Amino acid sequence: MKKLLENYKKGSIKPKMKLTAGDQLMLVVSFPDEVIVFNEETLLGYANDKSFDYENERFPRSIIC
Repeated sequence: MKKLLENYKKGSIKPKMKLTAGDQLMLVVSFPDEVIVFNEETLLGYANDKSFDYENERFPRSIIC
């Protein structure tokens, strides 16, 4: 997650994001050199994490919606 935020802040790499729903909700974030997959449990954990400052971290809006 830290790498995703660092690359997003730099603005040099715009990840491709795809939200999929099969047996479980998943978010797939593709960078040129890596793919990060967030499962439903992880996404809900970040959504419920009150200590995470979305505004100051510039967290991608499409992930938190």
